[in-house]
Amino acid sequence: MKKLYKVLVSTLFIATFGFATTINVPADSTTIQGGIDGAVDGDTVLVAAGTYVENINFNGKNIVLGSLYLTTQDTSYITSTIIDGDSSGSVVAFINEETRDAVIIGFTITNGSGTTGTFSNPSGGGIVMSYSHPTLRNLVIQNNNTSAGGGIYCYYSDPLIYEVVIKFNNASGAGGGAWFKGSRPTLKDVIIHGNYGWYGGGGFRSTSGSKVILFNTLIYDNDTDATYGEVINNWSSRLFLYNCTIVAHEGANAIYSRGSSKIYLYNSICWNQDIENEFEFNDNESSGYIYSTYSNIKGGEIGIEVDSNNTVEWSSGNLDIYPDYIDTVNRNFNLQLTSPCINAGHPNTFFNDNDFSRNDMGCYGGSGLIPYFLEREADTMSVGESDTVWFNIYNLRDEYFVVDSITLSDNINFSIYENTQFEISPISKYWFPFVFNPQVDDNISCTLTFYSSDYYGADSAEILIEGVGEGYVNIDENLTLPIIFTLHQNYPNPFNPVTTLRYDLPENGLVTITIYDMLGKQVKTLMDLTQDAGYRSIIWDATNDYGKPVSAGVYLYQIQAGDFIQTKKMVLLK
Repeated sequence: MKKLYKVLVSTLFIATFGFATTINVPADSTTIQGGIDGAVDGDTVLVAAGTYVENINFNGKNIVLGSLYLTTQDTSYITSTIIDGDSSGSVVAFINEETRDAVIIGFTITNGSGTTGTFSNPSGGGIVMSYSHPTLRNLVIQNNNTSAGGGIYCYYSDPLIYEVVIKFNNASGAGGGAWFKGSRPTLKDVIIHGNYGWYGGGGFRSTSGSKVILFNTLIYDNDTDATYGEVINNWSSRLFLYNCTIVAHEGANAIYSRGSSKIYLYNSICWNQDIENEFEFNDNESSGYIYSTYSNIKGGEIGIEVDSNNTVEWSSGNLDIYPDYIDTVNRNFNLQLTSPCINAGHPNTFFNDNDFSRNDMGCYGGSGLIPYFLEREADTMSVGESDTVWFNIYNLRDEYFVVDSITLSDNINFSIYENTQFEISPISKYWFPFVFNPQVDDNISCTLTFYSSDYYGADSAEILIEGVGEGYVNIDENLTLPIIFTLHQNYPNPFNPVTTLRYDLPENGLVTITIYDMLGKQVKTLMDLTQDAGYRSIIWDATNDYGKPVSAGVYLYQIQAGDFIQTKKMVLLK
C-alpha cells in the first residue's frame, strides 16, 4: 500500500508541473525576481545553486519557487542556494494575498532587515507576509535582523511552514525567530533555535488572536533580555503543541502567556534544568487557560505559575521527571531508550509512532496524523435541533492517507453525511462533517471510529465526541472570524447526488456561487446574496437552474466575493 502511494505522489508531481512552464534561473532569467515576474500561476521558477543578492516579492503569483532540491531531493542545495537580502528589506515578501499554491522550497534566506510598509516598525527580516497563506518548505532562515519577527513576520496570514530551520535571527523588539499577529500558521518539523528577541519571545511571539499549531517542533537556546518566555503567547491567542520539545531557555520561561490566551499541550516536553517555572501567566490578566495531556512538564502542575484568574486543566498521562535526552551538551534532544517519555504519549492510534508503537513524547514522536476539531462556540441547542460540526484530520506525512470507512457508536444523537472511502493528500488536512442532533437533555457521548489500512500499527483509530442537549463539550473556544477568503474542496467528492461546498468570508459582502460544466456553460447559480463574515457552507443537489438533475461528470464551482474569485473541480457519479 505505501509503495503504491509513493509512486502516486511522484506521478502527481510530474503531472502537476508537466502542463506548466518552468523558468530556469540564471539560464532563462539572470535574477530570481525576473523569473517570478515572467511566471504565471502554476509555473515553476527553478533556481541553480549560488548566492543571489536581491529582495524578492511573489506579487500575488501562485507559483513554485524552488532550488534544485525540488527536482533532486538533494538537501545540499538548501544551503548552497542562498537569497541574500543585503540588509535592504525583507528577503522574501508575500503581501498580495498569495494562496497555499505559492510555494518557496529549498533555499537559505539571510541578511534581511525587514519591511515597513503598513507596519509601524521594520518587520520580517527573512520573510514577511500579509493577508496571505503561502507554503514554506525545506528552508533555512538565518541571520536576519529587524525590529519585529527577525526570521518571519506573519500578519493576518495562514502559512504552512514545513521542515524549516529558523536560527540566529534577531529582533530589537520581540519575536526573534518569528512574530505571528492575527495569524493561523501551521508548523511541522520545524527547529527554532539561537534566536534573540530583546523584549521577549526569543523563539517566537503570537498575538492579536493568533492560532498557532505546532507539530514535531523543537525550540531551544533562544534568548531575550526580558524575563518573558522563549515563547510569548498573548492577547487572546491560542497555542497548540503536538509532540513538541521546548528546552534550554536560559533565564526565561518556556512560555509566557497573558491577555486571555490559551495553551494546549499534547505529547510534548517542556523541561529545562535551570528554570523554576516552565509556564507563567501574567498576574494582572484574567481568563488565561492551559490544558496538558500526556506531556512532561518540569514541576508538574504546581510548576505552572498562575493565580486565581487563570485555569490549569491537568489531564491524564502527564509526567514530571527528567526526560533523559541523549546529549544536551551537543544539543541532541533525542530520547534515550530508557527515557520515561518513550511510549508514554497519548495511547490513541492516531498518535502512533512510525515504528507502529505507542507515541513517544517530544518532537521526535508521532507519525504526522493528528485529529482536530474546528473550534467553535458552545451554541445553545434545544432537544430536536441539529447542527453540523466540522472535524479534520491533519495528514502531515509525505504520502497519501486513505480512510476506508467510518462508524458511529451513537446513531441517534449523531450522524454522518455519507460513509464512503476518502483520501487525504500529503501535507494537508481533510475536513469531515458530522451532525449533532441531541434527542435528550442529558450527557451524550459518541465514538467515531476511522478504519484504514494506513494507520501505523492498527487498522482503526477512535475519537470520542461529547455533547449535551444544551450545547457542546470538547468542541470549545470562541469561533473567530476567518482571516482570508477561502473556497474549500467540496465534501464528499466524488458525490451522488448531494455535496457540501464550504467557504470562509473574512468580511461582509455580496457572495455569488456558480456551477459550470467543463465547457464553461453555466449550470446553476447556487447563491447570489449578501452574507455576513464567517464560516459558511451550501449544498448542491446536482440539479440545474430549472431543478432538473444533471448528468454525471466533472463540474466546476466558483465563488466570487468582492475582488476574490476562486474555482475548484468536483466529480458527480451516477
